[in-house]
Amino acid sequence: MKNVLFILMLLVIAMMNSACKIDPCKDIDCQNGGICDKGDCICQNGYTGERCQTKIDPCANISCQNGGYCGDGSCHCPQGYSGIYCETYNPCAGINCQNGGTCVSGACNCPPGYYGTYCEYHQTATGLMVTRIVITDFPQTLGGNCWDYYTSEGPGGCHPDIFLTLEFGSPLYTYSTGHYEDCVNTNNYSYDINSSFWCGVNTDINLDLHDYDINTGNDAMGNGTFNLGSYANTCPAKVSFTGANRKYDVYVTWTY
Repeated sequence: MKNVLFILMLLVIAMMNSACKIDPCKDIDCQNGGICDKGDCICQNGYTGERCQTKIDPCANISCQNGGYCGDGSCHCPQGYSGIYCETYNPCAGINCQNGGTCVSGACNCPPGYYGTYCEYHQTATGLMVTRIVITDFPQTLGGNCWDYYTSEGPGGCHPDIFLTLEFGSPLYTYSTGHYEDCVNTNNYSYDINSSFWCGVNTDINLDLHDYDINTGNDAMGNGTFNLGSYANTCPAKVSFTGANRKYDVYVTWTY
C-alpha cells in the first residue's frame, strides 16, 4: 500500500511540474525574419539586435581611400585608382581602349586609323600602298595548250612561270615582280611589292599576270583593274578579288 501511495505522489509532482513549464519563446517577437530558439532570436543575414530589429550597415567598417565610396560592402573607386580600398594608383584603371588601342599614362594610344578618347572612331583613309599580292588561282593552260614548251620540267612542260605587273597613276607608275617557275593553280604564290609609292584611295590599279619566257617572249595570262576606294572607311589589311580564271588577295597599308 505504501508503494502505491509513493507512486501516486510522484505522478502528481510530475503533472504539477509539467503544468508549470513556460515556453521561453511565448512572448518573444523576432523581427525581419528572425526565429526564436530557447528564448533567443536567431537573426537573418544582414540584421542584428535582441529582436533582430537593427539592419547591419555593410559599409560600417569599410574606409575607402582617395575619394572612393562604399556601396553594398565594397569600395567604388574613382578613375585612376583600384584595390579593395582604392589604395592603388593606376592611371589606366577603368580606361577601356577600343579597336586595339592601349592605355598609356591614363590616355588611349590609338592604332593607325582610329581616334577618340577610347579609340572608338574610325578615320577615313586618304591614301594607300599595296604591299603584297597573293595569287590563289589562275588559268593553268593557254586555251588548252601549254604555256611553255621548254621549261625546267623539260620539253613539253605546261606550267607557267608567273610574274606580276602593277600600273597606276598619272604619270603612269609601273612595278614588276620577280617570277615563280612552274606554277600550279592548286598552290598560292605571294609577291611582295617592294615599293614606297602611295596612291589615292580611289586610284584604279591595273594588275597583269604574265608567263615569263626568256626564249619566246612573255605571254599575257590576263589582267584586271581593282579600286579600293569603297574600303576607305573600314581599311581592311586584305581585300580579295576574283576575275576571269583569276583570284588574288591584295594586302594594303592605309594612310590618313
